[in-house]
Amino acid sequence: VVEEAKGTTASTQLGDRATSHVAVRYIVAPVRQGSQLTSTKTTIMGGGTDEKQNNQASDKEEVPLINRRCLFISFFVVAISSLLLAQVHVAFSTEHLHSSHHGSDMDQEVIYGYLVDNLNKRGGKSRTGSSSSSSSQEQPTATVKHAFARSTDGNFIAVDRYLVRRPNSDLQQHTIAVLGDGLAPLHIEPKDASNAEAVVHADFTCSMGSQQNTKARVVLMKGHKTLEEHYFKTQNGKRDNWAFSGNGDKFRTMIVFCDELEYQTQDGNGSVKDPPLILSSPDQSFSVKIDTPIVAPIPQKQPPQLTAVHCLTPLYGLKEPHWVIEYMEHHLAAGVEHLHIYNYNLFEASLMKIFEEYQRQGVITYHDWSNEGSGRYTQNPTYEHAKWTASTDCLLRTRGVYDYALLGDIDEVWLGDTASISAGNVGSGLVACQQEHDNSHGKIIGCGVQSSTISSVYNKMTSEHKGQLLLRRYDRSEAQPHCPGNCKCNRYGPDPNDPTKKACLDMDRRYAFGRQKYIVNTRDLSIEPRPLFTHAISRDYDEMDNIMAIIPEQSLHVRHYQGHWLARQEGLLENLEERDAAIPEQILNTITSRIQQSAILDQIYHAKFSKGVEWIKPIDRSPVLVGQRKKDSPKTSISADEDGVPVENELAVNIVRGTASLPVNKTDLKFRPGILPVNTTEGLKLCHADPMVYKKHFRRSIRDKVSVAEDHKLIYIMLPKSGSSTARFMMETKFGAKEEAKNLNELGTGSLAHYNVFTFIRDPLSRFFSQYDEAYARTGPWQRGYRKEDGYTHPAAFLFEGFNSYQDYEEVFCPPETRKTDRKECTFRETQENGTLAARFERYVWEYDGVSPFDIHLHLQVPLLSHPATGRALHVDEMYNTTAARVGWEALAKRYSVDLSDGTEDGSEGESHNRESNKEGTKGKSGKDGNKDSAKNDSKGGGVIQGRTYPRRFDKKYVTDRTKQRICELGMLDYCCLNLPLPPPCENLYCRMDKEDDNGTPRIRIQPWSYPQSRAAEWTKKMTMVRLELEFNHGLIHNPGRPSGKEDDNGT
Repeated sequence: VVEEAKGTTASTQLGDRATSHVAVRYIVAPVRQGSQLTSTKTTIMGGGTDEKQNNQASDKEEVPLINRRCLFISFFVVAISSLLLAQVHVAFSTEHLHSSHHGSDMDQEVIYGYLVDNLNKRGGKSRTGSSSSSSSQEQPTATVKHAFARSTDGNFIAVDRYLVRRPNSDLQQHTIAVLGDGLAPLHIEPKDASNAEAVVHADFTCSMGSQQNTKARVVLMKGHKTLEEHYFKTQNGKRDNWAFSGNGDKFRTMIVFCDELEYQTQDGNGSVKDPPLILSSPDQSFSVKIDTPIVAPIPQKQPPQLTAVHCLTPLYGLKEPHWVIEYMEHHLAAGVEHLHIYNYNLFEASLMKIFEEYQRQGVITYHDWSNEGSGRYTQNPTYEHAKWTASTDCLLRTRGVYDYALLGDIDEVWLGDTASISAGNVGSGLVACQQEHDNSHGKIIGCGVQSSTISSVYNKMTSEHKGQLLLRRYDRSEAQPHCPGNCKCNRYGPDPNDPTKKACLDMDRRYAFGRQKYIVNTRDLSIEPRPLFTHAISRDYDEMDNIMAIIPEQSLHVRHYQGHWLARQEGLLENLEERDAAIPEQILNTITSRIQQSAILDQIYHAKFSKGVEWIKPIDRSPVLVGQRKKDSPKTSISADEDGVPVENELAVNIVRGTASLPVNKTDLKFRPGILPVNTTEGLKLCHADPMVYKKHFRRSIRDKVSVAEDHKLIYIMLPKSGSSTARFMMETKFGAKEEAKNLNELGTGSLAHYNVFTFIRDPLSRFFSQYDEAYARTGPWQRGYRKEDGYTHPAAFLFEGFNSYQDYEEVFCPPETRKTDRKECTFRETQENGTLAARFERYVWEYDGVSPFDIHLHLQVPLLSHPATGRALHVDEMYNTTAARVGWEALAKRYSVDLSDGTEDGSEGESHNRESNKEGTKGKSGKDGNKDSAKNDSKGGGVIQGRTYPRRFDKKYVTDRTKQRICELGMLDYCCLNLPLPPPCENLYCRMDKEDDNGTPRIRIQPWSYPQSRAAEWTKKMTMVRLELEFNHGLIHNPGRPSGKEDDNGT
């Protein structure tokens, strides 16, 4: 009918976007003038109300008003008839009408638009030209007017109310939920022995219609602190003048579930009925009334391909249209089906026309998120204009309609796998996340993606850029992330390409550390919605490690067109090293084509020349393309791996997950320690501690002493220098354990099958310092059995040169001139040694071959947990880390109903010296026989004791990073098999994964990539350079080849 009346083809102007429903909907779609929706005269395929635009071409003449009315009535009848014939009576379902319209009335335009939508879904083409029958379209024609109902006390805002479907739930199959923000009457029962998680109790009820005062349940946003600290946060103890969520960890966004309310769509007459929903406290001091229709999205049948909706956080501050148009077109070209736009203050005329055009095309849902429209809730004190409530609102509106929601800001552009056939399509990331969801049996409900800074936004534009897409201009990103702006640096060091500059050599890019963004599963309705955070589903990153996966950057990532964290570092941007990061040409060409196909967008986009993105001030800069910088300085790291074997972290992870296998042409692969998706206990089970290599690290006998708590069926395996003194004390005094010899190979079998076996492990670098200190004190020439008269020759005799007695040793770490009283104070005071002991320690580290320890306290942890004949792990059920000893003991105490009264520190340092470590100068140093405070705490029988009771004798500050790196190299068996990440400053050390035959079944094995060996020659070379350095600096030699000034062994 439209084509006949108009005498032209409906698709003339919009190409493959055009459908009959687009043309007809535009006849009746409201046009926004300023911030008001009005009915205006409109052309069938024209560009709005601008007379000049309407007369641009002969085929855009205006249809007379009477003809438009005839067309409207005719098409309305046709639409209804078609729907009846197709038996799509659900078109009039109350739920979908609610999801389509959020005003107080259901006007004719919405009903009409929905009818045409359903006609289109049956056989029309979507905007991208694909069949709409497989699409998960929402009703896009109406502007969302949220409730923004304020409580009587003014401290709470109810954004809207929603129907939340939850199949396979113990509760009702659906419930009514309210999204809100602010201070509501509630109290929080903290996490304790009786509560595994903090419990929020609502001190108000839900009422709707005849259903009065039903129970309310509150879900708050989680954070890295307690719920109380986040929700009741005050500003430095001062009165909180802003009741809503704010920057600085004030989390007050919540979802209120009215689980007992029954959702009734009709009254007795069959009419739609949504009575107001009221949240109120018993004394009526708090009350809020929500009377807008319930938002009730209808779950769509899942199409063959995964679908995505983009939940764009509130828009503010922009005035120019170029970036907005490109942003919309990019994501639509990259496979996003629909965008939710929350507009705070983008009310400039051209921008409003852009939103109207995309509404007309049916690809956006427009939300009035303005300060006035929200009752002044979305203004600045609410974190970035209430972005958390906007994201959560989008989640609640799209559950069951799409597969995944992408959450991000207007300066963040999503891009999928650029190497695939559909280059840049976000579908590659959706597939990767869905695999994580399926493989975890629904445990993974969202995925984090990496963000890279597009640093070229700081380039000044020239005349040659005129008319060029902004997304085409900005085609370079920083070569690597710069901390702390978009990563957390665990260790700094000299830049391998330019040792005169500092670079981050080990970084953490999870969640907020990498300015990460994420996608969340919206298809699985069994996932209960929760308030959404910025960089992850919630700010509780420990929980996120369990319910979110980090998907590979090549499958999906975010391009961040920002960089104020770079600009803060003086001189960094001017010569920043960059890499090519162009958006695929296929997407760029599609953007250009789509803009040209819309007369409105084309006219607005080319009305004036864009100077660049508005939020960046360009500077004069000469960035360097990666690989072009002159590499005139070799790498300084002694552990740089030069074997040319590629590091295959992702493959190693997938093999352990069971989603990949070792390629047939490979016997092994190399990967970085600490990256496998297993805990330390599971990592140990995959370990191979080669008995031929680590023979001297195993226990002397497989029958060894353990702590057995018979009443609790609990066994602790002792590991020296890994919190064993604390553990033995706790097992004896709190769990009633006794120490007895057991065959460790029988753990988990026979009579020991029902015992829970656990131990504590420790970071190998930190542990080695304690190991050496203990072993040194135990084997000194003043100890019985290690004296000359006992016939003992120490394998590292240089350690004790000049020390014939303990007093000689004490004179070094506690010089007489530094003592205030007598020798007794030397036991517990910090070391005052001048580097002599540290130098001996360093020499030992370099000369030690890693396989022949001179004392049991130098043994690695993994061999002590493995069978000496096979190198395979003994039976261990749980392992705790000494860095969180108190957490481990509290978990055990809660499980076995053991009372831990208040005690001393958490034992995170790990260990005490043995009571026999000093026979001559002092008394014993253990927790029981050491200082008075420890004895006092022990007498109280309280808490988790602190293992170490006196300071280390050599001074760690003299130990260089190169020596620490060497220690990590010696401890790689522990790092690899316990899946522990390398600490700073360790790098370029790797693990090996291969397979062995286990009774005919292939079994994964993990071990170090290379075995330790003595580096005595390197130590000699190092000492020679130190001597030459000292001689040069003191003018004893002349070395014109050396630069003036001083240089440490890291080259900085």
